[in-house]
Amino acid sequence: MEDSSFWLIGFSALVAIVLLAVLAGRRRMSARPLPDQPPMMDAAAAAPKTFPTIDAAIAVAIAAAVNATTPGARVTRIEKEF
Repeated sequence: MEDSSFWLIGFSALVAIVLLAVLAGRRRMSARPLPDQPPMMDAAAAAPKTFPTIDAAIAVAIAAAVNATTPGARVTRIEKEF
């Protein structure tokens, strides 16, 4: 092989290494959360500890459905699952 072939192989390997390093850096930068958004764990911890209220119309509809399927039954508590 000629001497220029070795130089070409070495230069190609160097370009490939630099390209892979740039792509790895871009991937690392894209995996970071945006600075104006708080992390999900902090947002959940900062959420108020209040229970959601249920609309009166929904409560009446649930009570009517329970009464239609089981006459004489009473709805004592309605909980919303998340």
